[in-house]
Parts: sequence; C-alpha cells; structure tokens
Amino acid sequence: MKTDKRKKGSFLSIIIRNYLWFSFAVLLALMSIVVVINWMGEQHFSGLKTKKIKKFTEYLEEGNYEKFPSDILLGQKGAFVILDENLRMIYQSKSDMPKRFTEEELFFVNELDKKEKIKAIFYQDENENERILIQREKTKESAEKNKKEYLLLDDSGTVLVNQMGFTGKNVNQKELDYIIKKGKNPVQYAKWEFKNKWEKNYTAVFRYEKKDTKKYLEFTKSMRVVQWLILPLYALIVAVFAVRLNHKVKRPLMALKESIVCYQKGQKLSNDNDGPDEFVEIGDDFVKLAQRLAESEERRKTSDEEKQQMLADISHDLKTPITIIQGYAKAICDGIIKEENKQQYLQTIYHKSIVLNELINAFSEYSKLEHPDFRPVKIKVDICEYAREYLAAKYNELVLGGCSLEVEIPEMIIWCQIDVQ
Repeated sequence: MKTDKRKKGSFLSIIIRNYLWFSFAVLLALMSIVVVINWMGEQHFSGLKTKKIKKFTEYLEEGNYEKFPSDILLGQKGAFVILDENLRMIYQSKSDMPKRFTEEELFFVNELDKKEKIKAIFYQDENENERILIQREKTKESAEKNKKEYLLLDDSGTVLVNQMGFTGKNVNQKELDYIIKKGKNPVQYAKWEFKNKWEKNYTAVFRYEKKDTKKYLEFTKSMRVVQWLILPLYALIVAVFAVRLNHKVKRPLMALKESIVCYQKGQKLSNDNDGPDEFVEIGDDFVKLAQRLAESEERRKTSDEEKQQMLADISHDLKTPITIIQGYAKAICDGIIKEENKQQYLQTIYHKSIVLNELINAFSEYSKLEHPDFRPVKIKVDICEYAREYLAAKYNELVLGGCSLEVEIPEMIIWCQIDVQ
C-alpha cells in the first residue's frame, strides 16, 4: 500500500518532535549551567587555589604587591605578607595579617608548591597521658614517597619524639594554631619561597579560607538532587506541553474539518469556534470562500437559465420570419396571389430573409459571449430614430399576427451608446 509522501505525521507528532529538539537544547543549557555551578561551587569551597596563585606570582617577584589579586585567590578573609631573608616584614596586604613569623612557626606552614598535609591528633597513651601527634605526609618522586614524618608532644607542647627535623624543643600554642583551626570559617596558611628581581630570597606567607568540607558536601548533594530532578521535570513539561498544545490546536482544526464536511453536504456554514488567531482566521477565510463559491454557483445557474431563455427567444424569433417566408412563397407557388399583390409579397419575403440573416448573425454573436475577447461594439445612435426603424421593420409581422401598434416616440434626438446588433 502506497503512502502519501505529503503527509509528515500527525500534528501531535510534529509538535512533539519540534518541542523535543527545542527542549533538548534547553536541557543541554540547563546541564551546562549545573556543570558551571558545580565548578564554581568547587572553586568556592576548595580552599587554596595553588595553580591560580602561581599565575600571578610574577607580581610578587617584581615587587608589584598591590596588583596581586588576594581577594580573588585567597577569599574574603585572605591576605598575605612578604618577608625578607631575615624574616622581617616588607609588605602586608591587610593589617590583621601577622607581622612576624619565626622559623619555628614557618616550619608548620605548608609550602605552596608541594603536596603535603600536616595534621594534629590528640589522644591518650596507655598511661592515660595526653599526647599530641603532629604528622606531615609528603609526596615526592623519590624513595621518600609517601613517607610519614611526625612529632610527638606532651600536653604542654614539649617534643618527645622528633621525626620531622624540627629544631625546637617545644611547640607553643601559636605554632599549633597553624595546624589546629577552630571556629566558623577558619583560615589556614601557606608559604612560598622565591627570588625577587634583585635575586634576594623572599618568603610570601598566604592566609586563605579553609575548605568548608561540610558545606561543600551539602552543596554537592543538593546539586545531585537538582540534576536528578531535571530529567523527570523535563519529561513532565514535554508531556503537559504536548497535550495542552494538541488540545488547543486540534479543536479549531476539527471545527474547520466540520465546515468542510458541511460545505460538501451543501449545509450552512459558520465559524463560531475560538482558538489561536491563525486558525480562527483560516476558518473565517474558508467560510468566506465557501460563500463566494456558493454565490458564484448561483450566478452560474442564473446565467445558464438566461442563456436557455435567450436560445428559446432566438428560436422563436427564427420561426416567425421562416413561417412568413414559407406562407408567402407557398401562396405565390399555388397561384392564389393576385398579380398586382405578388410584388408586395416578394418584397416581404426578401425583407424577412434579411431579418432571418440578422437573427442568425445575432445567434453567432451570442455564442461568443463566453469568449474572453468578446466586447460589445458601441456606437452613437439616436435611440428615437432607431426605435422607429425597428418598429417599421416589425410592422408586417405585427399585422400578420393580428396585432395593432400604437407608437409614442418623442420628436427629438436622444443620443445613446449602443451595440446595434
């Protein structure tokens, strides 16, 4: 069975296909937004942005400390201080940043360009003595890879075991504060040793906002929920949109179909249905078109009736002169016409033959009425004189028909543009 190639599927399927393409683009955009939000959230909660800091270290090396974007790279609570080779401060980005750092304090500050982690563990030994274990886990491309370095302290901070190369005998509270952070939005420190443009050894100490692991986990969890909700919400929107649009559009289309059926059955048409502007206009245009077609058909029927009447009139007009010619000719042939009247009868036969010829020509002209090139040939004629000549030509017919003629034509000239034929 052949299928109609013009048909591209139901209106509902077309709407669904087009909406799927559109919504797929929207869904892709939403997913992209989610990815960007995830990335921004990770950046916001990720603590120190080491790679980004290194892109701006040239400002520090050249001494343009004011240009270093600490707020962007270190957070709102972030700041930095520049120390010379004797650990004296030569620049401070914020006044609340520590102005002095001892070698022992810097020992517990992580280096910026190394992957290392220092943490403190509080516990009780077998004698229930308070102990503090400070560990530094390093990652190096050597035999020391993943080797753990540690310090063991008592509750007063005295060093009991030193496996980290710490030069002091005691760790004070300030030094411990660089490892142990308390309170809301705590901060951490990192150091970076560099040479400036004068080849002097400087140290930059950065203070940055510590990664809030709890908030970051809450953020990622909420974003996963959003990601899983997007798909069912998207499917629901597609279904609701398709059903609603199908209902909105199908109703005026069905009304248009009913109008077509009514037109085929010859019933009265109306377009009372509401809906989208375009469909209402199409329905109105169809009703107007159907009405014009009905009026055209009515005019055609009237024209056909007029043509039939015209043919009947012409046929009647042809019979009259033919009857007269036949009657006069037979009377002459039968010898029943007196000799002095014979010339009058022959003259009548001649005039009737002329009238018959004119009727035949008129019939030929009537047959041309449907031709697109047909145009009436109008000339300027005195309608009064034309009427006198016409009635004079018809006089014998009227007399033979037993009719009397009373003529009232004004004795004046009335010009008219008429087609004489």
